[in-house]
Amino acid sequence: MLSKRISARLKNFAGETVEAKIDYLAERTATANLRECNERISQFESRYGRIFSEFESAWRRGEIPHAHAYQTETDYIEWEALGQEKEHWLKRIVESQSNGE
Repeated sequence: MLSKRISARLKNFAGETVEAKIDYLAERTATANLRECNERISQFESRYGRIFSEFESAWRRGEIPHAHAYQTETDYIEWEALGQEKEHWLKRIVESQSNGE
């Protein structure tokens, strides 16, 4: 049983049932998180002029200037993590769509 406060808040969202409303909110959240990942990934692509797989290959070949500088290493780690996070949110969206939600 949902509290009155939660029930009242859910009335503002699409869906006929509580389950449908929660599915709607989950998909919207996943979509927003995916959009944020894409925006942050685009910033790295602009900064380094390449996609992550190209950056990683260049890194391994020693072609990235100042590769072991704090900022460059931090960017590498964050960029790699964003790719993994993007895959996570894509999977959640595909799963919700394939379940008819």
